[in-house]
Amino acid sequence: MPLICYLVRHSQTEWNSKGLLQGHLNSPLTELGIKNATEKGKLLGSLGIKKIYSSNLGRCMQTTEIVNKFINAPIVFTNQLRERSYGDFEGKHRTELLIDSLDLMARPSNGESMYDVKERVLPFVKGLEKTEPLSPILLVAHGGVVRVLLSEALQKDIRDPACTPAQDFIGRFEIENGKLQNFELIK
Repeated sequence: MPLICYLVRHSQTEWNSKGLLQGHLNSPLTELGIKNATEKGKLLGSLGIKKIYSSNLGRCMQTTEIVNKFINAPIVFTNQLRERSYGDFEGKHRTELLIDSLDLMARPSNGESMYDVKERVLPFVKGLEKTEPLSPILLVAHGGVVRVLLSEALQKDIRDPACTPAQDFIGRFEIENGKLQNFELIK
């Protein structure tokens, strides 16, 4: 029997609204972000989610706490679901950087490439199939992590636009025999 996983991207932050790269740095949710997290919670609240796994970065933790008001499930905060580290680029505006510096497969100075993120995220998420007895679960993560999981579930290149999640992204997929499959976009 497959493990059913719901997946959400954290809601809008102050830095998102200003076009600043966050990576492992943090900024709080905006008013719109809080409203969006509440809407996500209302939508997810009736799905019988048994457990939540969330990035341990503040913006995901804040989104998770709001969503969980409607789910009331145990939460596990983990560094395995953290966003890509942009290293020396964190806190800078996208327009300050050369376009090549945002190449998904490039590793910024003191940061991670998307390949690095994939090597961190996929074993963790696939491993949940063996360690998580109850289904469904919820994963609360970042744009880069969602991109990795979409790429795997859709069997598309990580650079494919279909793997780029919107800020209000909610999806569903299954893990069975170590494979992410049957992806469905909810929002």
